[in-house]
Amino acid sequence: LGVKPSQVTDLLGLMGDAVDCIPGVKGIGQKRATALLRHFGSLDDVYTRLDELDKLPMRGSAGICKNLVAGKDIAFLSRKL
Repeated sequence: LGVKPSQVTDLLGLMGDAVDCIPGVKGIGQKRATALLRHFGSLDDVYTRLDELDKLPMRGSAGICKNLVAGKDIAFLSRKL
């Protein structure tokens, strides 16, 4: 999956899992979720440091930030599932 075993629940919180009916954040797939976790380390840190997102070499960072803000509750709920 491209992340440490301890980050798998955070990864699923961001990208979701259709097989297990975990919704995830709209517009965040495996590649973006993996990149976010590699840079920030955890789902909590992604949301704590959202202001740094525009500095990442990631295409569409403004849209990603918007999706993350809109999907914050879903991300944390999905992590618990």
